[in-house]
Amino acid sequence: MWFGYDEKKKIMNRGFAGTVAVPAWAYFMKKATEGNAPDWFEMPSDVERISVCRKSGMRAADGCKLAVSEDGRPNVYDDYYLMGTGPYERCTGSHTDPLAGDPMTVPSGVF
Repeated sequence: MWFGYDEKKKIMNRGFAGTVAVPAWAYFMKKATEGNAPDWFEMPSDVERISVCRKSGMRAADGCKLAVSEDGRPNVYDDYYLMGTGPYERCTGSHTDPLAGDPMTVPSGVF
């Protein structure tokens, strides 16, 4: 689905995706799936879920779960990769910023 012009031109004042495309897409999907029972999406056999350390980008170690990223989000998140394409090297779990030498924040009450 495309909303816009072929050249750089505003659709409307404050015509962001959330005000133009998302409502139209939601309306379309409601109509297109009307009467269908909700169903779970089965993960393809060639896709794997990997826990990733936000700080290093490597496969998360147990120590990674104790840290919180600089923006307050959990340091570990799950992502999905085609088999053989994900991060396979495991993080050390010792979270020190290599540029600043500052440890990542450990949530209070953990120790």
